[in-house]
Amino acid sequence: MCRAIEWASGVGADPVQEKKFGYEAVFGSTGSRADFQLSTKAQLSEKGTVKSITAYIDGKVDEIRYAIYSDKNGQPDQLLVQSSVGNSNLSMGWVTLTVPDTVLAAGYYWLSFCHADASQNYAYISTYSGAGECNKAKDATTNGYLANWGSSNTSYSGARSIYATYLPTQQLSGK
Repeated sequence: MCRAIEWASGVGADPVQEKKFGYEAVFGSTGSRADFQLSTKAQLSEKGTVKSITAYIDGKVDEIRYAIYSDKNGQPDQLLVQSSVGNSNLSMGWVTLTVPDTVLAAGYYWLSFCHADASQNYAYISTYSGAGECNKAKDATTNGYLANWGSSNTSYSGARSIYATYLPTQQLSGK
């Protein structure tokens, strides 16, 4: 009886393990694009609640902001969540910003970031199978991200070093 009560209340259950989707690799090229929303397509393999977004960036300590867009026909579409404004590091490294808890179904999404200054850099690879990059002229650090992405200024088959951290839904529900 005691074990049944412990099981039902979750006592002794495995701790919830955060997972990541996107690109945890530190790609070898660097670029800079101030006042542009820069997005990379990534696949979430299971339903989960997104908690944060992390990108490999550097440069002047200045404002950055992250977001996630839905995918429509291989292009960013609707804004799903965005972070508050944060600051980049002076040296190259991973910078994490939290986002409001957002439940996403398994599928493709666009992980996005925006720098406020041209001396801020990001890591990328120019070609990457299954990925994609899109750029949109818009200062998201000051005014927030566009609710609808619209047409991209440019598109590539590369990827940027950016990922989101999430909690799988089945772990949250105990199923």
